[in-house]
Amino acid sequence: AVGASLADVAVLVVSAKRGEFEQGFQKGGTKVEPRPGMTREELVLARSLGVKQLIIVVNKMDAVNWDQTRFEEIREEVLRFATRPPVGFAADAVAVVPAASYTGENLAVSTEDGAAAWYTGWQIGAGDG
Repeated sequence: AVGASLADVAVLVVSAKRGEFEQGFQKGGTKVEPRPGMTREELVLARSLGVKQLIIVVNKMDAVNWDQTRFEEIREEVLRFATRPPVGFAADAVAVVPAASYTGENLAVSTEDGAAAWYTGWQIGAGDG
């Protein structure tokens, strides 16, 4: 947390695998799930410590065969939460990137996996930095 208070940008890594993303992003506040998922808590914490720019890495895209629909579903849900109160990142300060860290795809070098041909890079002003 101390490091985040000095950071210019935060990188949030979320899983594309079904169930993993949902568990980390659950709302909480119910008897069954009283606490919110850690993904939400990390976003609130980063913003409250003054971080103004955010990169969201949707990881494990290889596990969902670079499914564009799954990426868009996660992207929209996280952006909806990250750009509204209480978090409040500016949409043009948030980038969302699909990746497969186990194989290193789309991290330092763009992936060559044909299933990811739909991803052409960040779209400035569209909630993608």
